Amino acid sequence: MEWLRTIPKKKKNVAWRVIEGEAVLIPAERQTIDRESLEVCNQTGTAIWEAIDGKSTVAEIIKRIIDDYEVNFKEAESDITSFLGWLTKKDLIELEEVIHENGKKEKTVD
Repeated sequence: MEWLRTIPKKKKNVAWRVIEGEAVLIPAERQTIDRESLEVCNQTGTAIWEAIDGKSTVAEIIKRIIDDYEVNFKEAESDITSFLGWLTKKDLIELEEVIHENGKKEKTVD
């Protein structure tokens, strides 16, 4: 499962803050800031967003969410995979590296 060894990284052009427990994401290239230009995450999405540190693999993020929210692996994997896909589609993160079992890293395509 290559996906689980992928390391998601926040794009550098995304400004964000947690407001009342929800992450508000603002891509820097947006010319105006209005409701349509903001991406707002719910509590679980915020926990996933904060777990994206550029070092943790998807598997490590899943484990963190399982520990914090007491959900099973299959549910956490499905929710996190879906959320990371949404973040990628919105161009808020990139999936830069895959760690192979032999320890080598390779670039992946967004």
